[in-house]
Amino acid sequence: MKQLGTVIAVSLLVALALASDARADQASAIGAAKAWWKEAREWGTPPASKKAPVAYAIRSKVKPCKKLKVGKATTARQAVAISACVASAYNQLIPAESDFVPTEQGWNATSEPIGPEFDRSQRKAIAAVTRDGWIVTNTFYGEDDDGSVQVFFAVSNDDVVRGMWMLTSFE
Repeated sequence: MKQLGTVIAVSLLVALALASDARADQASAIGAAKAWWKEAREWGTPPASKKAPVAYAIRSKVKPCKKLKVGKATTARQAVAISACVASAYNQLIPAESDFVPTEQGWNATSEPIGPEFDRSQRKAIAAVTRDGWIVTNTFYGEDDDGSVQVFFAVSNDDVVRGMWMLTSFE
């Protein structure tokens, strides 16, 4: 009976340690996504290269986003285009001549696949980069809920953003 108690106690300790590691992995994935988002939102150039491309899928009517439907950013020029799209969409949430900061739903990490908001080619590109790692999400809202920007990131287990996809809705 003591052996059974010992086995149960050790099993619980292992389970708690694994859960703690999963939370740490989630937190680091969220940190990587937040840093990428902040850089792109502030007109920076997020990292993208042939060795580490960033897949993207974007559904937005914001002008700089119209040419960016689905693809992979493998050059700094393509990364700048994604940044211009992200920054423009985010700034669309801010009323003219206002210091309003868009509210956010909060950063979350999951390993579950995303929903059907994207077309078939976009879903295919997204699925390719979400096989390993985390999907980190957040939604930003404009003043009086005049619009939203929903972002998703595919973050690998080594905390590198491998993909970004975004949905916008504006009244």
